[in-house]
Amino acid sequence: MAQIVPPYLPVPPTGYGGIEAVAALLCDGLVARGHEVTLFASPLSHTRARLAPTFDEPPAPEAMGSAFIDVVHIMRAYRRHAEFDIIHDHMALGAALGSFTGARIAHTLHGAADPDSVMVYRAIAGLVGFVAISDAQRAAFEPHVPILATVSNAVNLDTYPFRESKEGFLLFLGRFSPEKGPHLAIDVARKAGRQLFLAGKLVTADERAYFAEQVEPRLGPDARYLGEVDAQKKIELLCGASALLFPIQWEEPFGLVMIEAAACGTPVLAFPRGAAKEVVVDGKTGFLVRDVGEMAEAVRDLGSIAPAVCRRHAEERYSPEAMVAGYEAAYLDLIER
Repeated sequence: MAQIVPPYLPVPPTGYGGIEAVAALLCDGLVARGHEVTLFASPLSHTRARLAPTFDEPPAPEAMGSAFIDVVHIMRAYRRHAEFDIIHDHMALGAALGSFTGARIAHTLHGAADPDSVMVYRAIAGLVGFVAISDAQRAAFEPHVPILATVSNAVNLDTYPFRESKEGFLLFLGRFSPEKGPHLAIDVARKAGRQLFLAGKLVTADERAYFAEQVEPRLGPDARYLGEVDAQKKIELLCGASALLFPIQWEEPFGLVMIEAAACGTPVLAFPRGAAKEVVVDGKTGFLVRDVGEMAEAVRDLGSIAPAVCRRHAEERYSPEAMVAGYEAAYLDLIER
């Protein structure tokens, strides 16, 4: 089989890169279970699969989303489509273009059910097997697009060590965009009287403008922006934080950072939108709250959340083995249709 991911970031990613992190676990897990896997990805990737880069040098991350680069990457990958029983394409444009090759294609819905995505997926329904990453995402797509399976994302639990003791600070980790709500995370931490660290990358011009207008003016000694951190620093932050703040302003399809936090024994404070209602067990692995005020109040109740329960939740529901088994079942279903 083949796996196709965007060509900009390595698999696994060194920093930001949700799709790349999931693909890394999936490829290695499938190979461990005896499957022959070819990965079309950045040439800087490291994988147990056969790596098949479509560029000699990876396109610059700043070019991410370029239709021209994406099309070249996709075309070079699908030239080999006849070699594979299944092509698991993680790119929406790839699934759309690949559907005309006659290949058997699975596509993970990594994004939200916005009108443009629904329009594209409706056009290729019946030609591609769609996999949702949460029940919330599935419910949003399914009135319009048939879903083959729901398979939750996973984290490498060996990479995220469990830590019982915390250091008292709060953490925001993710993209700096309005829908992620980092400006609200600062307001929460300040109301709660806690130190906040914010980490993440600014990629697009819109993100940089939002950061300058809404985030930067709020920064101070009690709210520090660390920039994009490497994998080791991210793990240190997740392990040391008393809570991860997740004040999302949209219907988040999954939210990988929430299970990364849980794996480290760190509770999550989130607004109950999208998959947060599934990933966070209210009162057990964190708290689901309605607004900034409630989230600040929930900080005071963090002592009632047992870090060991957070870790066990990640182990039981979001292991790589569970994700790989879920995709195996989806591939088999697609082949038998």
